Amino acid sequence: MELLNKPINSFDFAYIVEFCKQGHVEGIQLDYKKDLSDKGLAKDFAAFSNTRGGVIIIGVEEDHDRSIPKAWDGVLNAGKAEDRIDQFAANVDPLPNYEIHVTDDYNGKVFILVRIFEGDRTPYYVQNDANLWVRTGSIKKPIDIAGRDMTELMFGKKEKAEQARNNYLRRAEELRVAALQRAEGGKADRFLDTTTLKIAVQPFYPRRALIAPSELPALSAGQMVVSGKDSTSFPRHTRESESIPDGILRFFSSNDDDQSYRSYVEQIYATGLVYYAESILRIGERGHHLISLGQIAANLYLVLNAASKYYHSVGYQGGLDGRVALNNTKDKQLQIRTNVLLGFNHETRAVLLAEYEWKLDLDTSLLGNPTALQSYFLDLIRQISWDLGYPDLQNDWLYGFLRREGWLILDNAVS
Repeated sequence: MELLNKPINSFDFAYIVEFCKQGHVEGIQLDYKKDLSDKGLAKDFAAFSNTRGGVIIIGVEEDHDRSIPKAWDGVLNAGKAEDRIDQFAANVDPLPNYEIHVTDDYNGKVFILVRIFEGDRTPYYVQNDANLWVRTGSIKKPIDIAGRDMTELMFGKKEKAEQARNNYLRRAEELRVAALQRAEGGKADRFLDTTTLKIAVQPFYPRRALIAPSELPALSAGQMVVSGKDSTSFPRHTRESESIPDGILRFFSSNDDDQSYRSYVEQIYATGLVYYAESILRIGERGHHLISLGQIAANLYLVLNAASKYYHSVGYQGGLDGRVALNNTKDKQLQIRTNVLLGFNHETRAVLLAEYEWKLDLDTSLLGNPTALQSYFLDLIRQISWDLGYPDLQNDWLYGFLRREGWLILDNAVS
């Protein structure tokens, strides 16, 4: 069902009319509302968040005996519906993850679509209501009070999801090390000690394959590719992929001299994990061990945007978990090219800790909004710069970096 898989802002008034004519039955992930009543949507927000997420269509009258649409006239385009929906969502604790889309206007009427994502902080409660609401899929009773088994499942849901994500990350790291050992043999342990940047993004609930593993090579070499300057891209379309359990891997290494060893490993999994690791230590003219903030930023931007293209291509909508990590950083120097457009005037700051990690709090709606994603990216780079000992990062560096790479889209960017 396209309505559950594609971004809701891609649907217009005519599409919803045709959707209703097809007689789709209301169920676990679909709900019809004739209008935005005073009863509100708090119970619906909680129930969808506690179960599998879904879409509410406002402007469709339901046949209550069969739970299918019987009239689809839309609602008046009053202009304040989104504010009211936000207020209903605010009556749920924790705050649900959702997005709203008002279709185009037809004879003064619109449909309002509300996509509610499966919650990553279950259980969700309606404020001042002790009941725990869930979607059941029953025609007669689509929303009900959770039974004991469902309640226990929701309380353990987050822990099971975290365990599954950690298992995938552990497998990805094992394969990274194995690829390095295969390439370097007895020298691999020494090169594993170099400073490494690791970036990972995956669904909060990685429960099923989003695509057949055999389809990943074509996807990763086509629709997923994001490019920057100097032919920098992710995934690297210049490298052949090889099959690994549930995914594909691309590997590169060079060893011109032991001090400037370079490698990167890309892994993309059918269950949604996008994983990247690169040795980023460079040796300066005076023998300083350098870590480039620009290199960290470029790789992060590439991976986030490639992940967005991946999830859009396979129709995945929902919460995401991610992390950025640096290891073997103690006594290294963070290097900042102060004039990112012209490529000179470097500053360096000493890095204090041996390891750093930043958690990425994401969802597909954020990744799919270029302006929101770029704003998120800029805030993240500011935090990384601060934590690594460079608190003076200015907007002209950030916007200059994006402009130099050809990625700048923010309307309020400095000139």
